[in-house]
Amino acid sequence: MSNTNRLIAFVCLWTLCTSPCYARVNCTLVSPAMMELLIGGLTIDGATLVKKTARMIKSDDFQNIYFIAAEIYGKGMEGKGDIGLWATNSPYPGVGIILSVNSLALKSSSWPNGKKSQAKLSTKNQGARAAIKCVASASANYRPTITK
Repeated sequence: MSNTNRLIAFVCLWTLCTSPCYARVNCTLVSPAMMELLIGGLTIDGATLVKKTARMIKSDDFQNIYFIAAEIYGKGMEGKGDIGLWATNSPYPGVGIILSVNSLALKSSSWPNGKKSQAKLSTKNQGARAAIKCVASASANYRPTITK
């Protein structure tokens, strides 16, 4: 196995990709301003998003869709794995629209349903599951401290 193939295999395993495994998974940090915008749309009293582990991925399925995944933390969501998934048509806060993509985002925020959008967004779109897996990987050893 060449060094390039080893690197691709490592990247795929590291990001917990599933088939098909994209060698170009690019999980990026979400800006503080975008995180505040998403947090502002939460509807669960006292809930927040874990900023340090939130990730964004540009979808290859669309020209201008970015999936943002973040762990929701609050009453009844103290365990790992409560990951909401949203989509936006701009990585810059306040410029584009934000839509809820998975059921947890729909239940916990006021952002409209992405499945009802013209793009009919879902977790099956390229980049959606990868964004969730990036958050799961980043949060594996991280637990926020919530002050009341």
